[in-house]
Amino acid sequence: MIAVGVQEFFPPFLAQELGHFRDAGVAVAIEVAAGGTKAVEALMGGSSDVVYGNYENTLLRAPEGRRLRAFLISSLKPGILLAVAPAQADRIRRVEDLKGATVGIGSFGGPFHRTLEHFLSLHGLKISDVHVVVVGNSAPAVTALEHGKVDAGMLNRGAYNMLKRRSPGARVLVDPRSREEQRRVFGVEELPSASLFAREDWLAGHPVEASALARGILTTLRWIREHPIEEVAARLPERFRSGDREADLETMREVADSLSKDGLMPPGGPEAVARIFTTAADREREPNFDLSKTYTNEFVRAVK
Repeated sequence: MIAVGVQEFFPPFLAQELGHFRDAGVAVAIEVAAGGTKAVEALMGGSSDVVYGNYENTLLRAPEGRRLRAFLISSLKPGILLAVAPAQADRIRRVEDLKGATVGIGSFGGPFHRTLEHFLSLHGLKISDVHVVVVGNSAPAVTALEHGKVDAGMLNRGAYNMLKRRSPGARVLVDPRSREEQRRVFGVEELPSASLFAREDWLAGHPVEASALARGILTTLRWIREHPIEEVAARLPERFRSGDREADLETMREVADSLSKDGLMPPGGPEAVARIFTTAADREREPNFDLSKTYTNEFVRAVK
């Protein structure tokens, strides 16, 4: 069972549709969780074996003594933006203008929350300088911005593409989607994002299945690179269609552009994620915070 909790994380669904998991020798069921945090909870609770989700979850769980390990890196761009509500676009023009503002995130303590804290720190602000509220991801986050429930919000690619088409006056304060901006904001040009990860004990007991899952996803990533994005979209389930075809295609193009060619952890990736997503308190609770235990390349290398 693979749990997926982010709308734009479509490669596992495509691998299932194209038969790439089957061809790799593994039977897969995919569970759609209500957000990335819920997907991780399903993994920790034992109702899912693997999560296709953000690599940083392996670091965020480590201080709790819950060892998770990524075994395939699918995406090298996080695709998280900080946008301003259309009604506040004239008032909030810089990150510094957010002091005292209400900012929406997906969940407390999750990747969006940690990324917001990082974005603020780059502009001399602390997370305590803003009022953080949970508004959910994707469409609910866009609705919160459009209706003025928040002054600004953290959005993924798909949500932002939806917002800018519905509200052309929306302003983006931090947009690290280009290689240059990603280096400026995160310090690296390749930041591990979407990944397959599982509990250490599951990986130790299921090496054949882990290798098969890695093979299936790598085959799918290659297929995506070799086909027009319109064909990719046509092969996906209905849940990936928002009703705005051009926005959907734009998001899928961005996701396709972010995909890894080899599935390996990029050099310096874990260190960059640790700088962004783990706090000093995290590391104090985990004296031997060993980044090498948050990922492995062995299953990807076994495919080659």
